[in-house]
Amino acid sequence: MGHMPGITEAMMLGSVNVNYLEMQNSAESVLKFLKDAKQIHITTEEGTDVLLGVDGRPFVTDVGVIKAGEMSNLPCGEIYCAPLETETNGVVVFNASVGDIGILGTPLKVYLKNGRVTKFDSEDKKLVSKITELQNVDNDSMVIGELGIGINSKACITGNMLEDEKALGTAHLAFGNNADFTGGGNNNSKIHRDFLFYRPTIETIYDNNSKHFIMKEGKLV
Repeated sequence: MGHMPGITEAMMLGSVNVNYLEMQNSAESVLKFLKDAKQIHITTEEGTDVLLGVDGRPFVTDVGVIKAGEMSNLPCGEIYCAPLETETNGVVVFNASVGDIGILGTPLKVYLKNGRVTKFDSEDKKLVSKITELQNVDNDSMVIGELGIGINSKACITGNMLEDEKALGTAHLAFGNNADFTGGGNNNSKIHRDFLFYRPTIETIYDNNSKHFIMKEGKLV
């Protein structure tokens, strides 16, 4: 089954009409380097600098064969995992889009300590007020729920997260529920909201402290 909330004709002609074999090859190449990662370090020129713990939390992709009785988003095109709920620290500058808000006109800074949002900050105070109201639902709604990496070369930022989170050259974090994620997830919040940002540099860190870049300024390595 294809899960397509808010699908548009433009998406059908664009991000759904993509070379799936090429995208699957990209996903498999990246997943090889994520397989044994202990931590993920993400930075951007806009000021993002965040370290996420992912030890024992496998990365998966929505690109590939969907078995009978299963479903996947269309458009597809992301690699994602449920990070450890207490091991994300730093700041992320979101400058693309946010679920239920749409495209951001002003960047939103989110500060994280031990996996939990400690502060929202932006020049747009109405945005801060709105996102605080939307996100502050229950005890786990401010806790990290997902790290996702977009790999769909035809996906565009439209304000519809169904497509936005698949766009190549972006990454996103979600805060809230991840209890149904493959390979684990202990966040049982009532909500799951994605926050997207452009041009990440993403580095994997392993048990022996070796490192490997999988993306530099939004370009797959």
